[in-house]
Amino acid sequence: MNTPASVNTRIKVRLIGFSRMGLFYLNKVLKARNIIIETDGNCLIRSVMSLRIILINIQNMEEYEYARNKDYTGMTHGEIQLDFVYTCSKISGMNLLDFFTKWGFLTPVDKELDDYGKKQLTVTQDMIDALKQKVNALGGTRPDVALEYISDNTYELYKTKTAIIKGENATHAPKTFTVGSGDNAVTYNGETITIKNWTNVVTYEVKDETGKFILICSGENAPSSVDTFTIPVRWKDGFRLSAVSVTGERIDIPMN
Repeated sequence: MNTPASVNTRIKVRLIGFSRMGLFYLNKVLKARNIIIETDGNCLIRSVMSLRIILINIQNMEEYEYARNKDYTGMTHGEIQLDFVYTCSKISGMNLLDFFTKWGFLTPVDKELDDYGKKQLTVTQDMIDALKQKVNALGGTRPDVALEYISDNTYELYKTKTAIIKGENATHAPKTFTVGSGDNAVTYNGETITIKNWTNVVTYEVKDETGKFILICSGENAPSSVDTFTIPVRWKDGFRLSAVSVTGERIDIPMN
């Protein structure tokens, strides 16, 4: 399958939550069966296609038929969203509550969303608590990796769980940039962050002095030994730059 370069780039670094989980689970299935898929620019696309083929031969097929056969009649959109969390945990055999919490699925919400049509999405704390009990009752183990950060740039690291190798201190330089155009244009007085010779990093996190996220950037851009990204604010004392490993270990990177 051939795809435009722009599509390949978008697929590599902007995987949505379910794609990340699917990529991780696919690798577990392949490893268990000693199956190897060659990697190239179309890796994720071919992996998804291969997953559909592989699942046909997996035992306990009834679990994979759960979502297809379930009758969602009468369920609200919030109930369907939480049932999706349960289904994924049941199918994978893993407790995915942490993953879906970090991706916002288990956050109370009550609002009308305009996404392919206006729909009401309501998820209450009571609904979330009930879902957690249901998932925990499945007895699945929690992933021992930072599943929320897997991407096509880093999924090889998830096979080996290789530890981070530290590099040089990071540097920062002022950068003013504009996002959007016309009346929608917004100008930011930000900073370009440069990190050299850090390897086996799945993600870089930047937090302000209160611990609030400023930016999350995918790591491991091999073969380059230099990672750069831009934050939308000036760097301040108290900000924290961290390198995140496959297992979720966070190592502070000193800033010059």
